[in-house]
Amino acid sequence: MSDLLTEALTYPGLGWIALGALIAGAVRGFSGFGTALVFLPVAGQFLSPIWALTVLTVMDAFGPLPTLRKTVKSAALKDVQRLWFGMVLALPLGLLVLTQLDPWVFRTLVSVAALCVPLLLLAGLRYTGPMTPPVMLATGAASGFLGGVAGVPGPPV
Repeated sequence: MSDLLTEALTYPGLGWIALGALIAGAVRGFSGFGTALVFLPVAGQFLSPIWALTVLTVMDAFGPLPTLRKTVKSAALKDVQRLWFGMVLALPLGLLVLTQLDPWVFRTLVSVAALCVPLLLLAGLRYTGPMTPPVMLATGAASGFLGGVAGVPGPPV
């Protein structure tokens, strides 16, 4: 067991990955989103795409738990169901594409997303049309695909 721990602690880039996780956690704590946009460009330099997304998923799984009960009470459950259904349909396709991607392409996609999303938010780009069921389904699908291929499901939402 100690050999495994020693090997893990000498992993190249572990300090950078930990720092990226710390900063991503702070961003998530203050804004409620953005973990992937901060963590993945750092983790993608040292981990394979699958491992970077696995670490992100484990990190992100516990953040929403304290507010889950309150959120469920105030959520528009029909819209959440439509988003979820679109995500479930498109996530496997995104994961399939991810398994075929060269790690350099993954790092590039994540870095471009990390640069573009804040700029689009600053520019005020928002969908202002009606939130119809097909729009919710398409948004969920876009989120699922991006979550699978690049680990950043939030921007479409």
